[in-house]
Amino acid sequence: MLRRFIENTEGADVYAIIGLIIFILMFAGIVAWVFLADKNYIRRMKNLPLEDDDSKPDKNTTGENDEIK
Repeated sequence: MLRRFIENTEGADVYAIIGLIIFILMFAGIVAWVFLADKNYIRRMKNLPLEDDDSKPDKNTTGENDEIK
């Protein structure tokens, strides 16, 4: 069914070419960003899941009791 729709759509080849060009530009942009990115930023993002999160409070700061009664 999709094949019939594409065959009957006038200018479908133009849409395919535009989609391919967009894909290639996005891929090239991401590859360029990877090679040109600051290495300290990449290292910090790589180690982020391994760092301790000190922003979480140890105690309940709302004053409410979370215990089940």
